[in-house]
Amino acid sequence: METKQLLDELTTITKSNIEIANSFKTNNPKTLNWRQSEKSWSILECLEHLNRYGDFYLPELNRCIAKARYKKPRLFYKTGVLGGYFARMMKAESQSKIKSLKSYNPIGSQLDQGVLDVFITQQETLLLILDQAQQVDLIKNKTATSLSRLIRLQLGDTLSFLIYHNERHIKQASNVLKQYSTNI
Repeated sequence: METKQLLDELTTITKSNIEIANSFKTNNPKTLNWRQSEKSWSILECLEHLNRYGDFYLPELNRCIAKARYKKPRLFYKTGVLGGYFARMMKAESQSKIKSLKSYNPIGSQLDQGVLDVFITQQETLLLILDQAQQVDLIKNKTATSLSRLIRLQLGDTLSFLIYHNERHIKQASNVLKQYSTNI
């Protein structure tokens, strides 16, 4: 895949995520905190989960780009074995069920609409990161992961993983809203 094509796709997904998150703002707190079951997440819990990942990955991505040893961007991008696997697992159409780490699981948290503002701000930061990523090698520059600082992924794989993960949970939140509408 061409590197530009990858970055364009990730930018499009991120802009769509911002748009959907903004549309959630029209709902009242009861709707945003509604859960279909005791173990399922509300709209705000879905986005808080993403905010917690953003708290780790946005500084890590910024650091990686700012300190990039390999500045020359490549024309083509090829995923790494582990990073490509993680990214594919996160795609919204993937049927993989992945248990969230306890520190990233917001179930039962007291949340308000500020979660939406944080998410949107993080996504706007992510758009800036995607723009800056065009200036560096997405394969040779590596980032740490939230699993372990010892597990390092290609910058492009980390961007893909994070953005596909965001898209997956934005779709989950949209489905929660649809379920709420049919259950009231």
